[in-house]
Amino acid sequence: MDGVIVDSEKHWKKAELNLFGQLVSQWTVEDQQKIIGLNVKDTFEILKSQYNLKESEEVYMAQVTEIANHVYEHQANLTEGFSEVIKEIHKQNIPIGLASSSLKSWITTVLNRFQLTPYFQVVVSAEEINAPGKPAPDIYLYAAKKLGVLPKDCVVIEDSTHGVASAKSAGMTCIGIRNGFNDHQDLSKANQIINGFKEFNLNQYLIKV
Repeated sequence: MDGVIVDSEKHWKKAELNLFGQLVSQWTVEDQQKIIGLNVKDTFEILKSQYNLKESEEVYMAQVTEIANHVYEHQANLTEGFSEVIKEIHKQNIPIGLASSSLKSWITTVLNRFQLTPYFQVVVSAEEINAPGKPAPDIYLYAAKKLGVLPKDCVVIEDSTHGVASAKSAGMTCIGIRNGFNDHQDLSKANQIINGFKEFNLNQYLIKV
């Protein structure tokens, strides 16, 4: 969702740099890049174990949720070209799943705000699965199972290093998308890298039967 469906990553980056700079010492832009694509629980664990975060998980979650509400309700917009692409995929009767590291409530906010719910047959949040988050493959394997399709028949669009690793580990074809804010993310393991949805070619990935 983040960085693919909505341009939320740039807003998260600014807000988290400010918040994490207050929570832990010596938090840098480079540190910020390492957590992009991780779910909120894994990020908390990293802050606790590697950066000596003092706050409880409850306090941390309240602070992050406040950021999320502002980002998804007021700041984020649909990524350029996404609306046209998802409508074309839906028109072709191709099942679409959303597998996100974001919390379920954050995903629901985005889907409702931009009226996207009808386009997704399956929506999976990292908090739903009792398994490691990205870069582990579990969330994508779970989404494919819920869609009723084989992993090898899935095409994933990802904007982060962790996301690409997750999709590839699941045995799926992965498209890395450059969105103007993720040039620092290593997408080289993707099968293809596109510069925005204007370069997405649906026919290239259709299975001929």
